Amino acid sequence: TVVAWGSCIFDLTLIPDGLANVKAISAGRNHSLALQENGTIKAWGGFDERRTAVPRGLVDAMAISAGGGHSLALTQNGQVFAWGAGEYGQLE
Repeated sequence: TVVAWGSCIFDLTLIPDGLANVKAISAGRNHSLALQENGTIKAWGGFDERRTAVPRGLVDAMAISAGGGHSLALTQNGQVFAWGAGEYGQLE
């Protein structure tokens, strides 16, 4: 079970429906990530979709990290995905 508390600004405490079998959580400045046992990622919060739009084709994730306005995921085959805000070169 995932429980969130604190500021409700940016919907940080509104956990997505159907979130289950979570093996890792990462909290960024204005968004959060959950890694599920099947390798899928759920994202919520943020004030624009760049932070919560998990890239298509991202499957078999094994690790996640939420930054200030960006997110990273590492897949089973060693591929790294980055998404979100990249104003300071975080996505390059």
